[in-house]
Amino acid sequence: RRRGRAGPLSVVVLGGIHGRPELNTSDLVWQLLETFAGSGVPPHVSLVFVPEANPDGIAEGTRELADGVDPNRNFPTSDWKAGTYGPGKWLADGGGGWPLSEPETIAVAQLIERTHPGAVVSYHSAGGIAMRGSRSLCSQWTTDSCSTYLQCSQQSWPSSPRDRTAALV
Repeated sequence: RRRGRAGPLSVVVLGGIHGRPELNTSDLVWQLLETFAGSGVPPHVSLVFVPEANPDGIAEGTRELADGVDPNRNFPTSDWKAGTYGPGKWLADGGGGWPLSEPETIAVAQLIERTHPGAVVSYHSAGGIAMRGSRSLCSQWTTDSCSTYLQCSQQSWPSSPRDRTAALV
């Protein structure tokens, strides 16, 4: 969902890439969407919100998509591999059959390609740090873009998407 006018500076805000284990990131992006729905976006900025980048994981209570691929590991980075580590386990096909092999990651990639954002803010729950990626997905498509991954602390939120959506209305 887009908020603000289609200004020259576009920012894509992603949540829920890690599914249910980091559900608070989805709720955070839903709350940001609601916050900016009324006003507050400068006229030269366009905010694009993706609150649930991993709908399978959110619905199934997992980090991975329904087919076992970790969407966070399915983007076309220079170090992409089919096998990858997940939290506490090896995922033989966790990176997918090839980069962007999943409909969800294709949709995010197409969104980034279409909007050419100045930044991608991808919320994660663990770490308590902010990183600016030099080998980011965006920078592979446009030299003017970079990805910023913001880490935020865990919070307690309603467990079902319906409850979360109802809480925001």
